[in-house]
Amino acid sequence: MTDDELRTLVGNLAVATASLTATAESQARSIESMREGMSHNTEVMANALELASLSQRTAAEALQLSANTSRNLDRLEEDISDLKQIVGIVIKDNQADRGRISNLEGQN
Repeated sequence: MTDDELRTLVGNLAVATASLTATAESQARSIESMREGMSHNTEVMANALELASLSQRTAAEALQLSANTSRNLDRLEEDISDLKQIVGIVIKDNQADRGRISNLEGQN
């Protein structure tokens, strides 16, 4: 091999090495970018799962509150029914008392 052929070969190897180095650096940047993207996506998924969990917990609490409200409304309806009966009895007692008072006044 002549000196010129050797220099040409060394020059070509230097160009190829520079090209391979540039390609490797580009791939390293691409891999790092992919890692950052994956990390971001993982964080977004974790946040989404946490929100879903909170949403389910809130829904369960809302259902419990609804059930409690329904029970309280049932109790109030029963209390109102009882009060209506008591008021009816008081009215009848008052009417009976008025009748007795009228009878007593009529006897005098």
